[in-house]
Amino acid sequence: MEIVRLSMPSGYHFPRPAQLLFDTTIDPNPNAVTPLLRNFLYVISSAITQLEAYGDEFVGPSVNNTPMQDLFRQIGEVEAPGLESVRVENPFYGSNSPALPNLIKSHASTISRLSLEVPHNEQLWIATRSLRNLKELSIDFEVAWDSEPLSSPKDTVVALGDMTSGTFPKLETFSAFLPPTDFCLEHRRSEIFKGFARSTQLVSLTLTSSTPIMPYAKEMWHIGQSLHRLETLRIDIRPLADQEKLGTASSLVSILQVFPHIRHLDTGVICDSIPDTAKTEPHTALEVLDLSWSPAPKARQEDIAAFMRSILPRTARVVHLGERRLFGMSEGEAAWDEVARLIDEAA
Repeated sequence: MEIVRLSMPSGYHFPRPAQLLFDTTIDPNPNAVTPLLRNFLYVISSAITQLEAYGDEFVGPSVNNTPMQDLFRQIGEVEAPGLESVRVENPFYGSNSPALPNLIKSHASTISRLSLEVPHNEQLWIATRSLRNLKELSIDFEVAWDSEPLSSPKDTVVALGDMTSGTFPKLETFSAFLPPTDFCLEHRRSEIFKGFARSTQLVSLTLTSSTPIMPYAKEMWHIGQSLHRLETLRIDIRPLADQEKLGTASSLVSILQVFPHIRHLDTGVICDSIPDTAKTEPHTALEVLDLSWSPAPKARQEDIAAFMRSILPRTARVVHLGERRLFGMSEGEAAWDEVARLIDEAA
């Protein structure tokens, strides 16, 4: 066997990436932390501005030595903060390790985008609330507080109570995945919607759950009254097992009345029947209505087009990507394309 020795030219610097995607879901032995991995993380840690970390392995409360935690420690210990974007997803990350909270606190002055799909403990929640320059926040509340092994389980109402405009003074984009239990009782829904209404500076809001939210459109008036800067609203923008429980055409009318200033609405509704809109004033600001998450309508396409024209500005566009383009199927695409054509034809 011949040993070949290579050396770098004098003055050569190993290129250090600004973005790091760290995915342990493809690692057959994710709990093995090698010296090579530690050295690699040490070399690149100070250059990273965008971090994405994904995992699906169970991490117990006392575990503190996984590769992902090593990554958090290395980047959290850099001398000068530089992280701008952090995304962490592992619904089974049940560790009470300070590695992730310390990373967030170390870079609190520079982080402007944060996305968390991990169980929360008090350390992590305190660290998150320290991000005064945060502009974009995404939290899976169903995962966040499903945390019996952790030290401080909360719920969505308590969490949203902590998240006022004063907590995140620069927050403009908020995306929340909500537990279905948040919508079981009317008073509970009211508290949830009041919580979102406190972030008055929002420009974009996304609300999703495993249960449809659009049927409660009329109850969102707290949000509509408070979020005067809101331009983009996304509700129920994911495949749902209970598609028959989606909002209806009447829900669409309600949501437009509750949010008179939005320019872009992305949602899913059932258009099997058309409500009477004779006394409904058309929305004046909407530019795009994206119904890509809507099933194929059963009402006549001409009736749907007339309904849309009665509730939307003449210049608004109705778009539907089609299930074929989203999920490899064609059902509904032709019907919605024809509705959009009829609307455009009459404009």
